[in-house]
Formats: sequence, C-alpha cells, structure tokens
Amino acid sequence: MKALLADRRVHNAWADDDLWQLVVSAVSTLPLSLDDVAMRSIITNRVTRLVLPGITVVAFAIANATWRGDPLRIGEAVLGTVGQEWLALVKDLVPSGETFLDHEELDRWLADIEKSACETGAQEEHHLHAEDEDGDQGFRQCGNHFPMDVSIPKPVVFATKSRFQQGRSVSHANERFNEIVNLALLLHSDDTGTIRTSRPAFDRPARRGVMLDRTAIEHAIARTNHVGELASNTLICSAINLHASHSWHQAQPLNLAEVLASTEARKQIEDILSQNAPLSRRLRIAARWYSQAHWSEQDIDAVLSLGIALDALVGDKSGLPTSALAERYGLLEPKPNNRAMRSSEFREMYQVRSAVAHGSLTPTKVDFRFREKMVAAVRWATQRIIAFDAQFAPAADSDVRTAFENLRWGTATWY
Repeated sequence: MKALLADRRVHNAWADDDLWQLVVSAVSTLPLSLDDVAMRSIITNRVTRLVLPGITVVAFAIANATWRGDPLRIGEAVLGTVGQEWLALVKDLVPSGETFLDHEELDRWLADIEKSACETGAQEEHHLHAEDEDGDQGFRQCGNHFPMDVSIPKPVVFATKSRFQQGRSVSHANERFNEIVNLALLLHSDDTGTIRTSRPAFDRPARRGVMLDRTAIEHAIARTNHVGELASNTLICSAINLHASHSWHQAQPLNLAEVLASTEARKQIEDILSQNAPLSRRLRIAARWYSQAHWSEQDIDAVLSLGIALDALVGDKSGLPTSALAERYGLLEPKPNNRAMRSSEFREMYQVRSAVAHGSLTPTKVDFRFREKMVAAVRWATQRIIAFDAQFAPAADSDVRTAFENLRWGTATWY
C-alpha cells in the first residue's frame, strides 16, 4: 500500500487530506471475518480504486454567457446549452466501458439547471424604459423598476475531464474554462466589431454562482422594488428636480458560440492547450493578460495588461531590456524592410506602458485609440508567434533564443 500511495499519479490527482479520509473510510467498512489473503486483496482493490480512479468529469453552468447553435467539443472540454446533444458530447469524453456518467444524479443535475432557467425566464412582460445614468455607459436607470426581457435563453454549460479529484478537479475545470475563453478572445477574428472591448469585469463569463449571472438576477428581481444591496438607490434633489431611482449595471452576456465560431481558431486553441512547449505556455499567459485588458473599463489598466501580454510573447525567462524586446517583436515581421517600423512601434507602446506603470502618465493621457493600437499589436504578435512555433518548433526556451538569433543574423528564413 505504501508503494501505491507513493505513486506520483496519486499526488497529481489528490490533495493529501482528501485522500487519507477516503482511504480510512474505505478500509473501515471492510468485513472482519475474511482471512488475511482475501482481506489483503480487498484492501488493495479498494485503495487502488480510490487513489487511481482514472478520469474525472466536472460540469457547471456559466454566468454572463449566451450560446447559439449546436454544442462544441474543444479538446477535452464541451461547451453549449443544456440538453441531450451537450450530454452526448460529454459522454464521449470518457473511454468506452466507463459508466459513471450514466448515473441518475447527472439527469437530476441537468433537470435542475434547466428548471432554474425556465423559472427565471417565465416572467410576465413589463413595459419599462432604460436610460443612462449621467451618461455613464454600463448603467441602467428606470425609476423604481429594472428593465427585463420577456425570457432568457437556456443556460450555457461547460464540462471537461481531468486526472484530478475532488476540489483539485474543480480548480482544473475553472482554469480550463478561463483558458478557453481567454484564447478565444485573443484569437477571434472580429471583423464585424461585435465583440466589444472595454467590458466591465462583472460581465465576465465564469462559473455560475461564483459569478453572478446578471441577466438572471434582473429577471428574478423584476417583480419587486426590494432590491437591497443589488442596486444603488439614489436620490437627486434640486430646484428643478426631485427624483429617486435604482441604478443597475447592464448585463451584456458574451456570445461564446460567436467567439468560438472559427474552425481555425478552435484548432489553435486545442493545440495550445494540449501542448506544454515553451511557446504554448507563453500564448496561454498572453491570453490571460489580453483577457484582463478586455475586461478592463479603464484604458490605463488595459495598457498595462496589454504590455504584459506583449512581454509574455516576445520576452525571455531571464528578462530582456527594451531594445532586445523591440528587436524580437520586429523579427516577427516576415518582410525585412518592415522590421524597423515594427521595432519602433514596440518601443512606443512599451514606453507608454512603462510610464503608466511608474505613474508618469495620467489616465487622460492614454485614450481608447492607443488601447486599440495595442490590442491590434498583441493580436498580430500572437499569430506571428503561432507561425514561429510552426516553423521552428522550439522544444525549450533555449531553442526560442536560438531561433531569434538565427533570424537576427539572417541564417534562418521566415515567411
């Protein structure tokens, strides 16, 4: 048993306190009348099943997200609206012969999720008017009521598999969902401009319950004025106006199906998530900071996050001066005649990023246009790093350095 519990896979799957509680529970329920050989066999089988249980599937509903169309499998995860089509893809995540997803508890869970959506959506129609409060985007003001739609769509649900257990499996599922959303935002080709940047962080998709689903809450409280801490109750008094109102941040759910619509982008996401190569790790880090910028209301905060994203893409674990970072950014340009322009562009962005970080620039000096310029730069550098990885296939950080050096001295070709 000691050898079994020392298995590295055990420590990868469990937190120690969870593991020992389950082992003690399993052994304590054994019948006492068996002989030593039978007892040893039963103990070994039970402990093996506990400490090396195989695949775990974690599923949860997503707040602040919508989905149109069929569910999708992305690597080892499934996204879509609750229903049998989604469930069929989830069952495909586990090897044939595994039956734990056929348990009636899963059917009850799906029914509860669907029932909750129906109850919050089945509200009578209210004729309410919305207007901005003091011109601030993102607020609703409508007397003593909240605006609402007649119904809300089916909840979006996410599932993924892992080798972890209990709380670690939930943490892994949260991380995997965030990575998919972050990479989808970074890799999405938004030619129509429908995926707006500068969205408030409370609109961010996340595990429902951990993050409030603001659309569902609007429906739930539409019948009452007793909203407590969910809204700001403001009184305006002047010679020309006496007015009380509730203010509520707008709910703007992200259409996950739209940001994941591109087959090429989904393939890139799957490749990045399935590999532990140095550039895949950099792309995941860059996506996290790009997403941080996406959900930043202030341009100055977004510039800081976008600067870190660029650093993650072209930097080095040992750290590099600005001149070396700018050179690497320029070397991502396939046309040699344009590399000096790219390097100059990077220096300008990094100078502003550094000035913001050290308090040399006020928020009014960084506007939306500069933010969008940095957004475009991160997205361009991302695609060039993906092409860099495809051409040079660096297996270690030293290989990344070598590839950039070869480009620098002209001993490597680039496309």
